[in-house]
Amino acid sequence: MHSDAMSENIAVYRPIKETFDSRAAANPTKIVIDSNSSFSRPQRSYLSARVALYNQDGSLFKTANLSQTGVMSIFKSVNLKLGGKVVDNIKDYAMLVMDNYATSSVAEKKMLKYNEAYSRPDAFQNDNASFTFKHFLLLLTMRPTQGQPLPLCVLPNQAVEVTLMLNNMQQAFTNFPAGGYCIVDQVRYVAQLVTPSAEYLSTLWKGIQGGKFL
Repeated sequence: MHSDAMSENIAVYRPIKETFDSRAAANPTKIVIDSNSSFSRPQRSYLSARVALYNQDGSLFKTANLSQTGVMSIFKSVNLKLGGKVVDNIKDYAMLVMDNYATSSVAEKKMLKYNEAYSRPDAFQNDNASFTFKHFLLLLTMRPTQGQPLPLCVLPNQAVEVTLMLNNMQQAFTNFPAGGYCIVDQVRYVAQLVTPSAEYLSTLWKGIQGGKFL
């Protein structure tokens, strides 16, 4: 085996809390993505969750009309920490994903329509009043357009922390009922990890400790 050999695998990261309710003030969805030996590939890693809608009395809200900006408009802000430090804090994430959609190619827009319900106002009009999204985060080094893997293993605490805050549902839906709410569950971040050989990691650490940029 060559000393620069690398292995690849898929890791699934989940928040400690399993369910997030839009009725709870300051109820963040927080996921920690960590590894002491791997790099993650943002262009092949994504966030996924199920979103379900309810009327005030707890019955399913099956007639929702989603805004044209898609299901990610349920999130107001997104915060990214690398090595325990805030490096990106998007206060209006819905606006960011809308701008991203506007500059996407025809093929990309087709995928966004399928994965994130862009231009699909009836996405929640089903028996479960729910939609499961697949979203590539638009945060600095975690953007899917980044060419380089993110070196989790060399960050100070060997972890990336993503925190999402839920929006006012009136911003995401054109006909959301008074007192209605949404539940977000089955949250997970699916990451493709690349693990270098022990020799490579040893050389990398020595270079960093010596003040070299590798």
